[in-house]
Amino acid sequence: MNSDDGDGPAVYELTLAGGLGAVFRSALRPHDVTRSDVCTVLRAGAEGEDLVDLVRELHARGLNVEDVFALE
Repeated sequence: MNSDDGDGPAVYELTLAGGLGAVFRSALRPHDVTRSDVCTVLRAGAEGEDLVDLVRELHARGLNVEDVFALE
């Protein structure tokens, strides 16, 4: 899925260092969150500006976004 093809927002996976607390994880619904001991993977459908806002919000909460991948 690509935002250029008109089928809706692109889907991104963000890899965060460490884990998320239960309250913040539930606030991220409907996005999918997968937790491991090393990192958290957040899958989010977002338009360009929404993705920027999401990364800024995560950073403001002290979370380090290590990678962002666009999924097709």
